[in-house]
Amino acid sequence: MGRNARRRSQASQTSTGPSRAAGAPSQDHLRLPPNAIETLVALVTAGQLDSELHLLCNTIGDRIEAIAARLANALARLSIGDRVLIGHDVRPAYLHGLPATVVRRGTETITIQLDRPVGKFGDGCIRCSPLAVEKIGI
Repeated sequence: MGRNARRRSQASQTSTGPSRAAGAPSQDHLRLPPNAIETLVALVTAGQLDSELHLLCNTIGDRIEAIAARLANALARLSIGDRVLIGHDVRPAYLHGLPATVVRRGTETITIQLDRPVGKFGDGCIRCSPLAVEKIGI
């Protein structure tokens, strides 16, 4: 059992709060009430969630690790010259599905060149997360 799994196990054994589902809901289904984050921060700051701090800390740490792993995997799959399509969760919406070519890779971002400049991207060059694009073909 890994360190974080052990911490989650210990936290869930001592937790008096409601249990959460094993799988995190997707952003499409999650709709937080207004000021939910501010309320959570205020409760933590006031010490009202002290018995849940380990669970919160471990859960947030695990999520950060998972996002970093997804980012690293997505970046590793892309090479300069690869053809990509811009995903549908990117803003502005007029970029959805547009084809582009990877022209630069950074440590956490890529730069793509749109086939046709559009909107405020007059030069057709966009720096974005590798998670924002889907590789075309093999």
